[in-house]
Amino acid sequence: MAATWSPTDHSEYVTVTTTAATRNSQLGSAYQSARSNLPVPLGVSFVTYTVTNVGSGEGTGPGCRLGLTNGVASLTSYAGSDNNGIGYLSSGNVQKGAAVALTLTSFTTNDVIGVYVDYNSRVARFNKNGGALSAAVDIGSLGDEFYYCSSL
Repeated sequence: MAATWSPTDHSEYVTVTTTAATRNSQLGSAYQSARSNLPVPLGVSFVTYTVTNVGSGEGTGPGCRLGLTNGVASLTSYAGSDNNGIGYLSSGNVQKGAAVALTLTSFTTNDVIGVYVDYNSRVARFNKNGGALSAAVDIGSLGDEFYYCSSL
């Protein structure tokens, strides 16, 4: 079974369908998040996000963040705001624990962002528009069960 956006595991300011997560209000904190309905599977997995609207100047940087969080990460903050998640920000920074773990190229509307997860090695890698995968970022702090996440 393929992961989709969870119909219940998202901020009240995010509307989800099985294929899309959209910020529906500027109320609440600067970032609001949604998680997948299923945890990342054992082994190696790869998902892609098509950015339909990168957003603007909210939170600590412009646009959205795409990545992973565990089930205790706040849905009213961004993936990577603490050690419960990791997020690739549209400006190019990959954050974990609110610190820059890696700097990649920025992304914008209509780009396709890939998230590669090696569950057994506890690492994540990112790419943009089918390009080369980034260096590995340790995701061991996320625990044994974590989810794909979009922070808008």
